[in-house]
Amino acid sequence: AGIVQAGSNLKVAPQGGSLQLNARSEAQKAYDEGKKLYELKTVESLQKAIKKWEEALKIYQNISDKGKQALTMIEIGRAYNYLQVNDKALEYYQRALALYRKVSDKTGEAAAFNHI
Repeated sequence: AGIVQAGSNLKVAPQGGSLQLNARSEAQKAYDEGKKLYELKTVESLQKAIKKWEEALKIYQNISDKGKQALTMIEIGRAYNYLQVNDKALEYYQRALALYRKVSDKTGEAAAFNHI
């Protein structure tokens, strides 16, 4: 599928047709798919979850949703932690912490610290 940004919407052209989706709902869909994959907790499913969350993260960055960016970074960190890739996990937790601080989200900061 090809994705072209048009304002706050993404135009997605899947095989055999075209479909316009709201960027936020597309990001949430990718995020939710990542959660389902994470729950399987196999190496392959965790790697796929990370890819889905990275996809969601890019969209959240494009629409400047810092809270959702931070939440998604926590999830990516959790997957890397489960895979025992601790340096990557820490990197994502620290990035999430920085964003939570930027938006003055004390609960988010606490959650990020909990993972560090």
